Amino acid sequence: MHIEVYKKRKDVFGIIHTHSPYASAFAVSHIPLEPVVSEAVLSNGHVPVSPYATPSTEDVPRSIAGYIKDHNSILLANHGALAIGKSLEEAFYRAERVEYLAKVMFISRLLGGAKPIPQEEVEKLLKNWGLK
Repeated sequence: MHIEVYKKRKDVFGIIHTHSPYASAFAVSHIPLEPVVSEAVLSNGHVPVSPYATPSTEDVPRSIAGYIKDHNSILLANHGALAIGKSLEEAFYRAERVEYLAKVMFISRLLGGAKPIPQEEVEKLLKNWGLK
């Protein structure tokens, strides 16, 4: 899995794979994480769920191959989460933000569901932080 990331993303020098509880709950439920808080927009954006793959097999790198180019974090179906970055520190930060977002989304579902940030505000946020 790690080698697949390094092959497809020359800008990546850090990878974190976790089994954190909230992110794993979304992964086993096959529910992607949407950037409903500004930190998520800035760190990960949309976090998709890859298809299920048997751990420790070649199916795992194949399952994430289509997501690596456009995403900094991926939920691994029925497994856990993967976060990547330009450094190990950035990958760790993104992994922590995935878990935070999953927890916020879980709690927001108890309150009736998260409301998305309007797209024009997402664009403004990215522009203000020099990310677009």
